[in-house]
This record gives sequence, C-alpha cells and structure tokens, in this order.
Amino acid sequence: MMLRKRFDELVENAATAVFVIMFIVTALQVILRFIFQRPLMWTEEAARFLYVWLTFLGAAVIMRDNEHITIDFVVKKLPVKLQLAISFCIQLAIIIYAVVVFMGSLIMIRINWDAPSSTMPNVVTMAHVYLALPVGMTLMVYYVLRGLPARTRALFGKKPSKTARLEEVG
Repeated sequence: MMLRKRFDELVENAATAVFVIMFIVTALQVILRFIFQRPLMWTEEAARFLYVWLTFLGAAVIMRDNEHITIDFVVKKLPVKLQLAISFCIQLAIIIYAVVVFMGSLIMIRINWDAPSSTMPNVVTMAHVYLALPVGMTLMVYYVLRGLPARTRALFGKKPSKTARLEEVG
C-alpha cells in the first residue's frame, strides 16, 4: 500500500513539475516577447510539447481519481447493478482504447526517433513528444486495472446496497 501511495505521488509530482515548467516557459515567452521585444524562438514549441505531456499525465491522474467528465444523468436512473455493469464495460473499453493508442504511439516514436524539433533540434526530437502517449496510456491502464477488482466485486458480489454508487467503487 505504501508503494502504491509513493507511485501515485510520483505521477502527480511529475504532472505538477511539467505544469510548473510549462508555466515558467510561457511566462518567459510573454515577458520577453511583449515587454522586451526579444522573443526566444524555442519557448512556444517547448510550451506546446510540455502541454502534450501534461495532458497525458493529467489524464492518468484524473483516471486514478475517477474524476473524468461523465454524462451520467441517464445511467444514474438505472438500477445499481446495471450502473456497475455499464461502468465495468466502460473500463474495459478504456483499456482497449489505451492499448490501441499505445501501439500506434510506438509506431510514431519509431518513425520520429531522429526527427528534430524545429526550434530545439539538438535537444528534443519528436519522439520525446510522442513518448507522452505510451507513458500516459500505460498509467491509465494501470489505474483502470487497479480499480477493476473493486468494480468486479461490486458487480458480481453480493447484492449492492441501495446507497452504493459508482463513485464508491471507482
């Protein structure tokens, strides 16, 4: 349990660090461009690449916390067992989607392994940017799989209580 908590903190701290660096790079870009009229050419591209990483790390953190936006006004009106079954199927669909994206991103990484970025050619290749996808998808699958035992017990175990909701098994 302690290892799980440390891993969660590591992922969250990585996402926070990427956000802070992106904020600093963007602030630097704005200050140098609009106050000193001396823009740094690499800052816009670096902020964009960091945003890609932030998106996939953040999506994994949100997956872990079961906080993704859902449209569930119809589902919440269904019986609890059916709600749990739908949730279970959605989790399986997420795993399938993540595996497909993971496989596709490996192809993109291989293709772009030596493709330099336009403003930071000696520092960053496009493979570094595409690496965010398999990392994010791996984390998402990990968090979905981590939550599946509780969802499975809730779905196939004893009759769920009237107060049981999807949030409790997420």
